[in-house]
Amino acid sequence: MIKDALLSYFKEQKDIIERNWETAKDRHEVNALHDLRVGIKKLKALYNLLDPITDGKFDYKTHFEEIKILFKAVGKLRDIQVQSSLFELFAKENPSESYSSYFTKLNYMKIQESDQLKTAL
Repeated sequence: MIKDALLSYFKEQKDIIERNWETAKDRHEVNALHDLRVGIKKLKALYNLLDPITDGKFDYKTHFEEIKILFKAVGKLRDIQVQSSLFELFAKENPSESYSSYFTKLNYMKIQESDQLKTAL
């Protein structure tokens, strides 16, 4: 019974990751990147659970290595998206200041990380 529940949970997270990956890989859509990272975190938690309950027969590090690369690459781009959103709110609250150089830097960083994400995958 627990095996079926764990397998069902795995399939659910796998589907979430795949669905959001398809949306995120080309358009880098904010919600898809967020949901992709959450799905990966849940999958990692499952993998961490499987290691002790299988007496070490399931080595999560081996199974998680490729996903870890994806998680880190997506994380950098997601961080820039969050920074951009926060900075836009700050700029609206302080309209007298000029923030164009920072927006330019964030856009440059976003392009850089988008290119690195494509390279990593």
